[in-house]
Amino acid sequence: MKSTYLNRTSRQFVLASAILLTALPTISFGQTIQSLVLNPSAVIAGMNSKGTITLTSAAGRNGLKIALSGDASVVSVPASITIGAGATTGQFDIQTLTPSRGGAAIISATVARIKTTATLTINPSSGLMDSPWPKYRGGLANLGRVGGKGTTFTISEGPSGIGNFYSSAIIDGDGWAYIGNDNGNVYAYDEKMQQKWAFQTGDWVRSTPALAKDGTLYVGSNDHFVYALNSKTGKLLKSFQTIGAVPSSPTIEFDGTVYFGSNDGKLYAFNPDLTLKWGKPFQANGPITSPAIGDDGNVYFGSMDGGLYSVTPEGVLRKGYPFLSGGSIIDCAPAVSGGLVWLCRSNSGVFALNCSDGTLHKYIPTSSYLTTSVAISATGIVYYCGRGGGLRWADANGEISSISLSSSEIRVPPSIDGNGFVYVS
Repeated sequence: MKSTYLNRTSRQFVLASAILLTALPTISFGQTIQSLVLNPSAVIAGMNSKGTITLTSAAGRNGLKIALSGDASVVSVPASITIGAGATTGQFDIQTLTPSRGGAAIISATVARIKTTATLTINPSSGLMDSPWPKYRGGLANLGRVGGKGTTFTISEGPSGIGNFYSSAIIDGDGWAYIGNDNGNVYAYDEKMQQKWAFQTGDWVRSTPALAKDGTLYVGSNDHFVYALNSKTGKLLKSFQTIGAVPSSPTIEFDGTVYFGSNDGKLYAFNPDLTLKWGKPFQANGPITSPAIGDDGNVYFGSMDGGLYSVTPEGVLRKGYPFLSGGSIIDCAPAVSGGLVWLCRSNSGVFALNCSDGTLHKYIPTSSYLTTSVAISATGIVYYCGRGGGLRWADANGEISSISLSSSEIRVPPSIDGNGFVYVS
């Protein structure tokens, strides 16, 4: 009897153990993620991407749950996915948020406390055209430099006999150039300098145009109007009349907002169709220079009232501004780099202000009258020109150097190509 009891008890124990093991989830010790691939790996804000996770071995009987995360300010991903039993791959959707200033989002997948990451590049959904030189001074921050390493400027002989060109040329992705003239025309030329079209305004065009991603060309005129044109046909799409001449050059923010300064002392913010974005323009006390936009999204611009202003994207004057330089800021658009906003005071020197609060960070005195905006290299060297035909520059340590290039006044700001060469004319 005793042996029968023991035998029955043993069978019951084995049966119970089998039931217990069946109920537990299958655990694959050491199972990890082999790869996390995003397709596409670069998108325009508002578009989606897809993530694919590949495991080092097939998921167990109950599958494998993987935690997901991403920068919630620019992307949305599910909290987790489960790769099914016996499978080695799983996919999930990545939604980018719009509007976005663009940048990079890190997508993470984590299993057994081991994190695997991949980078999603997000490009702005609107804003400036992706071309070598889509606006005055090249980009939003007015740094005066173009392209990556190996990118250079091509110098061509322009048209003659049709009036003075005080506007600067911009270039689209097809190599077409756009420029204003004192005869009141805006011109488009192809890469062979053949005129494609001309649009007639009512007065001088000294505003340098700006190109939007959708091909719209924005430009101001001394006839008090700002214009939106089809860049390939020259057809008028829309216009808006200000109270003063508009020699200031526009800039286009990532969300499509178009900023113009006017000699009526107002900074205008337009929607892409040239309807006003703010309830009313921001009012300064003198004509407005061409605006710059910092990485913080705030707008920086000078005025002939002697002030350097900064407003939020909603048109609200920021604390600490305006900075009063004590002299007129004439034709000198600010440039923003490394948390500093740089500007030339026409009759005394170069100022660098802290973007955060408008306080003075650095002052570079000069004995000559400054007539151009600065250019700032990738290494932080600041270049500027003025009367007397000299090019001057200050390095990161504040050491100033110069070279004489001409006996006459230089009125075109210096520009820097992708190899670091500086161009002055």
